[in-house]
Amino acid sequence: MGVLIPQDLITLNPAETVMLDFSLPGLSRCAISTRAVVRHRSGSRHGFELVGAVPGHRESILTFCRSLQEQTQLLFYRGNNTIN
Repeated sequence: MGVLIPQDLITLNPAETVMLDFSLPGLSRCAISTRAVVRHRSGSRHGFELVGAVPGHRESILTFCRSLQEQTQLLFYRGNNTIN
């Protein structure tokens, strides 16, 4: 599963297991709660592997990440005058 990098957390070490509770704007009214393993840390930034997400939540997370990727690409292209 993908990686989330929340900021301003307590310092966690790689390989620690945590519970993450979050919601996705515009995609779900219910909160997602899942187990995650800390995979990397850089300062106050942490990368997590979601290991307990149920299939419905997994699909919502993937849909949300794809929409962010599309928005980022569109802004990048507009910024470089590739798209009018």
